[in-house]
Amino acid sequence: MADALYANQSVFAIRKKNKWAWIINQKPDTLPSIWKQVEGLRQGASTLDQIQGNIKKNGVRRTSTWINGLQYQGFDVTWVECVEIEKGEDGKDKTTKFVYLCSETVTSLNVSEFVDSGRLRWKIENEGFNTQKNLGFGLGHKFSRVSYQASQNYYQCLQIAAIITQLVELSQRIKKKLKEWGVSLIHLWKKGITGFLSYAEGWEKEFQEIIQKSIQFRFS
Repeated sequence: MADALYANQSVFAIRKKNKWAWIINQKPDTLPSIWKQVEGLRQGASTLDQIQGNIKKNGVRRTSTWINGLQYQGFDVTWVECVEIEKGEDGKDKTTKFVYLCSETVTSLNVSEFVDSGRLRWKIENEGFNTQKNLGFGLGHKFSRVSYQASQNYYQCLQIAAIITQLVELSQRIKKKLKEWGVSLIHLWKKGITGFLSYAEGWEKEFQEIIQKSIQFRFS
């Protein structure tokens, strides 16, 4: 699974060489030649496959449309579109559309599986990378322009920090303290822990004593 930025000939070639199956998001401004083929087939409707009104959980209505056998720079590509309609809080219909490209043949038997798999990329982005980019970890696209190894080392450290943070935030002790103190997680990190690490003096001895002890984390 990948973002629409990876929909290009170089990435397709790497995946074909390694025999990887793939699903990539497609946006209106990516791979215009694919969109041109799709629009032409939509008008003719000769090789267009569709399942309408497929009811998902919570009353969401899903219409899936797909076209197999599209061509891009010598690669076979399948185009899949999913339109979901659900009732909003105001009682009106809310429509959401998702579009994907994939390497496999799509049929009425597996289209729902492909759409659900494609949706997982959103989950990865918003529950992982988005947290690291926008919630205090400072993840960026390029940390080193001259050394890929340096970028890997930095991101590995960042990942370790993110894992530790999640373990701390999910522990029963911290949840209890947050409720007791009446503060948010952001306040805890920015005002509490970060401030302590920045300004505390002479705590090396205490720190060494702490890390020598066996500590158990309990999660709710």
